[in-house]
Amino acid sequence: MKTIIHIKVFTLLILVTTFGCNDQQNGMSQSTPKYYPTAKEAIQQAKSDLLAVLKLNKELAIGVDEKTLQSAEAGDEVRQINLDFNKLINADSTGDFEKMAAGEMSTVYPMVAGNRVITIVEIGKNEKGWSVTGLGGKSTAQDLDIVKTAAGSGAVISIYDVPNLQTKVYGVKKDGVELFYTNYGDRFSLQQGVTAAQLIPVLKAAALEFNRRYGDELKKQKLVK
Repeated sequence: MKTIIHIKVFTLLILVTTFGCNDQQNGMSQSTPKYYPTAKEAIQQAKSDLLAVLKLNKELAIGVDEKTLQSAEAGDEVRQINLDFNKLINADSTGDFEKMAAGEMSTVYPMVAGNRVITIVEIGKNEKGWSVTGLGGKSTAQDLDIVKTAAGSGAVISIYDVPNLQTKVYGVKKDGVELFYTNYGDRFSLQQGVTAAQLIPVLKAAALEFNRRYGDELKKQKLVK
């Protein structure tokens, strides 16, 4: 369901301002993204776009209403990191999530109102500047709200996206220690952090089982990593 919602939001986004009509006057495609010199400007545009989306469809089920979003402010950035599936398979007992990184994805900014994460926006950066890449990820916003509450103030959060296992791991650095929060399987909870040594062997075992079942298809690129 969250994938359908995200696609619907993105489709509506094209109808509003991010992929701006002003560029059309310069002979550019209407699908060309607009770029901003700073992350702050891109975040503000993302908020404006999401407000426009909600005005177009007040019944859109993304977990936030127009009035609450209007008062929300952007929280601290949350890095999104895509894990390398093969590195997970070959991880040892002292594995490091950062060392298993395949690359960084769009940066997530939680939109916060009354100390709650009510929704998120996503922005990306290239040589042209910052652009809006995503709006209104309801599931991620709900997860971040739980994790931020559990971790308390002063925590730096990263999201590790685990391919093929269809799960996210939230890394939380605080007071020189990093703990990991996930709702994967029956042993873990977004409300209780665990160490990498506790979590990685479980994810590795699941990855090995996935590879045993579907490894040949992966090699033939019949499955999406």
